[in-house]
Amino acid sequence: MQKFIQKSLFMVLVGMTALMQPVLAGTDSYRIYLNNKLILQQYVTRTLDLKNLPLSEANANDKLVIYYNHCGATGRNRSIVVKDENGVVLKEWKFADAPVKDGGMNIPAGDDGMTIPVKEILALQEKSHGLSLYYSSQQLPAGHLLTRVDKVSKPVA
Repeated sequence: MQKFIQKSLFMVLVGMTALMQPVLAGTDSYRIYLNNKLILQQYVTRTLDLKNLPLSEANANDKLVIYYNHCGATGRNRSIVVKDENGVVLKEWKFADAPVKDGGMNIPAGDDGMTIPVKEILALQEKSHGLSLYYSSQQLPAGHLLTRVDKVSKPVA
């Protein structure tokens, strides 16, 4: 009888622990890489933990790659815009839709990243301050703030 009670309590504890874990399956998320190094990852359903993206002249030849995931799928009609501190759009990059797998389920064939040359962002920093990167797509037409961009004197690895 004592073993039965112990097993029952253990199962209740395991069940309660599982229920306490945040459910992230099926949520939007994004990752930002600088030259294949992950520098920011965020789940959209969590409180926005806004990080600043530090860039310097030493990063001028680098590439920023952004992957935005809509509940397991890549968005359609995707774009990344840079806005200044007043919300004015300074630059927009549009990206082709990811190839779709067979079957017409509109599921992308791969994780299609959006590549932006860092030198283009640095050029905008010369003209404006308080830059922010926003993502938008057919699934998210209002857009979503990804990160702020800081100009720093030391390079980002």
